[in-house]
Amino acid sequence: AGTSGLTSSFEYSIYENFTSDLFGITDFHWWGLSLFWTGTGFADCDPTGLTFDLTFYDDAAGQPGAEICSFPGLAPTAVDAGLLYSGYPLYSWDVTGLTPTCAPTGAAWVSLQSQPNAADCTLMWISGTGGDGDSLQLDASTGLYTNTLYDRGMCITGDIVPVELQSF
Repeated sequence: AGTSGLTSSFEYSIYENFTSDLFGITDFHWWGLSLFWTGTGFADCDPTGLTFDLTFYDDAAGQPGAEICSFPGLAPTAVDAGLLYSGYPLYSWDVTGLTPTCAPTGAAWVSLQSQPNAADCTLMWISGTGGDGDSLQLDASTGLYTNTLYDRGMCITGDIVPVELQSF
C-alpha cells in the first residue's frame, strides 16, 4: 500500500498509468486502507467522511503531464471488504456519475489523494494486479517522484465515446 494523502504531517500523491481509448470515464473504484500517522507508525482510523481529489493527466515521457480533468472534494462510498491487509481493514471506495465525463486518449495517468480531515486519516492505496508493475509517488516536500514498483488497485468504468468524437 502506498500513502496518497494530505495530512498535518505530510503530503504524498500516488499516480497510476493506464491507457484509455474510445470511452469517457464516468466512474472510479479503488481499494485501500484508512490510516493515520501517530508519529512513529500508522494506526487504523474510520474512513467515514474522507474526501478525495481525483485527477487525470496526459502522459509526458513516462510521468504525469498536463491535467486532462479533475474532480476535487469527492465523497465516495466506502465499504469494508471484510479482509485485513497487514492487520488493517481493507476498504473499497466508489465514485459514480463523474461529470463532465473525462475522456483521456492513449497513455494517461490518474492520481487519487485523500484530503485533510479532523481525524488526520489518509489513504494507503493498495497495490493491484495487472498493468506494467509501476506507479509513482510524489513527495510534495521534495517535488520528486519515486517509482513504487506496484500497480494500484482500481477499476475505471464509463461510456463508449461516439465515433464522431473520436480522433483517428
